[in-house]
Amino acid sequence: MSLFKKISNLLKKDNKEEDSYFDNFFIDKFEQLPKEGDFPISQYQAFKLAEQDGNLKSDFFKNADLFISYLDFTDCKIELIKKDNKQYWLIKITDGDISSIYTDEEGNSTFTDGKLGEDSLKKLQCLIDVNTGEYIYYPE
Repeated sequence: MSLFKKISNLLKKDNKEEDSYFDNFFIDKFEQLPKEGDFPISQYQAFKLAEQDGNLKSDFFKNADLFISYLDFTDCKIELIKKDNKQYWLIKITDGDISSIYTDEEGNSTFTDGKLGEDSLKKLQCLIDVNTGEYIYYPE
């Protein structure tokens, strides 16, 4: 659970408000994904598979031109596609936070924090088989 969500929960308990401002501000978009559906692997399960260690973040690290120290997904788009007579959830990360470190030839390091850019988002895509959960890295 994120620090902000924990703070929101504490404030809600203290104020005894049912509909706190923080409830809408800190909604976890991924928890809102459908957890059941017409396929053995739901959109929620597909995202969780993509997010696992060794999958989308690892493939992005391998293909990025940066030394990444932190990566967090904050939004995505999921759509059903057919490819090679199979059906997949196409997961496209549409927003996220990134931190990186750059060291120049003289050994000076620059640390950056920010949002994922358009070029990075193109590399943050994958397919998840709707029946088996098989992960396939699928950058544009």
